[in-house]
Amino acid sequence: MNRIRAAAIVGAMAVVALLGGCAAPSPGASTTATMSPAPTSTPTPTVASAPTVRVPLTCDQLVPPAVVGAAFRMPVHAVAADSVRNPAAFADARAGALRCIWAEGDPSQSINGKQLYGWVTVIPDVTREHFEEFRSGIDVGGMDEPLGTEPDTYSMCSKTSFQVCGFFTLTDGYAVQAGVWDYGAATYESQSAWVNTVSAAALPAVRALPGPAPLWQPAGSTLRGAHDCDQLIGGASLNAILGHEVVTIRSDGGEYALSTMSVNQQVGSYACTWSDQGSPAVTVSAAVLPGGASYADAARPTDAVAVPALGDSAYRTGTELDVLASHGWVQVNGYDSVDDTTLVAIARQVLANVGYSS
Repeated sequence: MNRIRAAAIVGAMAVVALLGGCAAPSPGASTTATMSPAPTSTPTPTVASAPTVRVPLTCDQLVPPAVVGAAFRMPVHAVAADSVRNPAAFADARAGALRCIWAEGDPSQSINGKQLYGWVTVIPDVTREHFEEFRSGIDVGGMDEPLGTEPDTYSMCSKTSFQVCGFFTLTDGYAVQAGVWDYGAATYESQSAWVNTVSAAALPAVRALPGPAPLWQPAGSTLRGAHDCDQLIGGASLNAILGHEVVTIRSDGGEYALSTMSVNQQVGSYACTWSDQGSPAVTVSAAVLPGGASYADAARPTDAVAVPALGDSAYRTGTELDVLASHGWVQVNGYDSVDDTTLVAIARQVLANVGYSS
C-alpha cells in the first residue's frame, strides 16, 4: 500500500511605492502634489518540487470522523499505508491519489498485523477502459452488485466471502475504490453496513469536486517509463547479461498490480520479475517510476551504500540497487542470485530502455 505525500504551493508578493516630486510653486499659486500609484506584482506560485495530491479533499472531509466511528464494528484510528519499497508501489501517490486508511489497535504498527482495517482511495483521471478492467477483474462470485442509483457505482460484498467487502465508482474526473478487511468477528451484515455508511459520505463528496489539477511533471528531462516487461528490459538483453535464459514470472497487473485501477499507465511505472526456476533459481526484478526521485530519497534505508557512476545517483541495500535518474526512480534486485557486476549491468540496460541518457 502506498504512501501519499502533499506539497504546498506558496506565493510571494513585493510592493514598491513611488512618490512623484513637486515643482517650486509660482507666487500666489496653490501648491499641488502628484503621487504615482504604487505598482504591485501579482503572486507567483512556486513550482512544486515533488508530486502533489490532486484530490482537493482531506480524509476527514472525505469520511468525517463521526462516520468512521459509526462504520466500523470496533474503534479504529487513522493510519499510514504500509511501505513497499518498490518504485511501482508509489504509482498512486505519483498520480496524486488520496488514500485514507483506518485500523484497529496501535496506529504505529503495520496494518498487515491488524485484525480489522478499511480504506478509501480517490484516484484522478481514471479512464473508462481501466475502470471496466478493474470491474471485470473483481467480478467473481457476483461481487459487483450495483450500489445505489448513481451510474458506475458498485458494491463488492459477497454473502459467501464477506471477509473483504467494498465499493467502487467512476465519476467525472475521479474514481473511488474502497474496502474493509476483517479477520475477526466479521459478518455480511457488519461488512455491508460499512459499505453503505462509508459510501454515503465519500461518494457525494467526490462527485462534488472540481476536476483534478494537471499531473505534476518535473522540470527538465524525465524518464519515459515502461508499460510492459519488455520495455523495462527485453528477454534477449536480460538473457545475454545473465548468460542463460529466464522467463517472466510476475508483471505489474491483475492480482500482482502495484497500483489502483491501472494508474501506473498514467505515470509510466511498471515492475517485473524474471526467473529460470532452476535449483537454485536465478531471480531478477526491475521497476521504474518516472518523476519518482523524491520517493526514492524518502525510502532510502539508513544502511544504504552509495554506488558511484550510475544514473544521477544510486545506492545499494542488500540485494537491491536503486538509481535516481532524470527525476525518476529505477530499482533492480538480484535476490542473492546475481553478482554485483551483473546487477549494475542490468540496471544500466533498464535505464537506457526507460529513457535515461547519461
